Amino acid sequence: MAHQLAVVGPLPPPIGGVAVHVERLLPYLDNVTLDYIVYNTAGTTEIDGRAVSVARRKHWWFLRYLLFGQESVAYFLGNQWQIWAASWFLTRVRGKKVVINMQGEALRWAWESHGRFIRRLIANGLDAAAGLIPCNEHIRDYLRKIGDFDHKTIVVPGFIPPTQRDEDQAAVPDHIKRFCAEHDPVLLATGASVLRENNTDLYGIDMTIELVDRLRASYPNIGLLWFLLEIIGDVPEYSEKMRHEVDRRELHAHWLFCEPLAPFYPMYGLADIMVRPTLSDGDALSVREALYFGLPTVASDAVPRPKEVILCRKRDQEDYERVVRQTLDNLDAERERLRHRPGGTAVDQEVALLKEVVAAANA
Repeated sequence: MAHQLAVVGPLPPPIGGVAVHVERLLPYLDNVTLDYIVYNTAGTTEIDGRAVSVARRKHWWFLRYLLFGQESVAYFLGNQWQIWAASWFLTRVRGKKVVINMQGEALRWAWESHGRFIRRLIANGLDAAAGLIPCNEHIRDYLRKIGDFDHKTIVVPGFIPPTQRDEDQAAVPDHIKRFCAEHDPVLLATGASVLRENNTDLYGIDMTIELVDRLRASYPNIGLLWFLLEIIGDVPEYSEKMRHEVDRRELHAHWLFCEPLAPFYPMYGLADIMVRPTLSDGDALSVREALYFGLPTVASDAVPRPKEVILCRKRDQEDYERVVRQTLDNLDAERERLRHRPGGTAVDQEVALLKEVVAAANA
């Protein structure tokens, strides 16, 4: 028997913003009794009756799904233009309804790097979709350049608060706890070894190595934990280059590359500042999560950020250093400011749209 809703996207591991969002979304779908199945496109995680892995041969799986998929509604959480374009076929030919969740700068990159034919395929797919869920206003503004989609577009940041458990705190590896205890201040960062736009470091690993090198004279006990994610498009050779750069600058006592940690949220209580000097970005789940847990956060102005973020100019090393120094000098005030930050999440809007589309498809 076919389910009503297909959720097509990643589940951890590997860790990534979209994967964590999908994982945390499922209890909300359960709460409103939506009949769904997750097609996990990024790993081997499966949930009996709820999630199956299609990652091993996902391109062949996707082709078969286009032709034979049974669910009446497909919810795509991915950043490939081929998926957006395929929405036209699923809707116009197969008679299904499609909702598309859009993260990061993938739409802009796809639109600006392809010609008229591919652009028309993308535009037709977006036009055919029943709903569009960009993660920030920046993406919604770009959608407006492509077509008139406002009537079916809602902006939903990717952050969904985690369920906090004692065992998650205990699961933080001992060597990471020791590193945090032995350093002051402790800076925290996540990101993959991805290169974009003239081979520029997307997440700013290079800039952050330079930052720590500059700051250690003023803060001789400074430490930085970089959790190195594994995502589509990462360049292992570049991560090795960055490891060699840490060695070349003799930063071993101040820098620790870490494997992805799941769940990650306990780290926000062990650090003093979160840094995210990205070249471009989506809504950045880690930024919203850091703020949720009261951790002062410095991030680039590459995209719209929550108003509590302390902004630095993107790919500007001098400004990055200036803003981090200023934040370190005012840590108590920044922590107090975040104590009064309103909480909340927009996930209920996301679930309501999915519920509405499923109801319409099965009317």
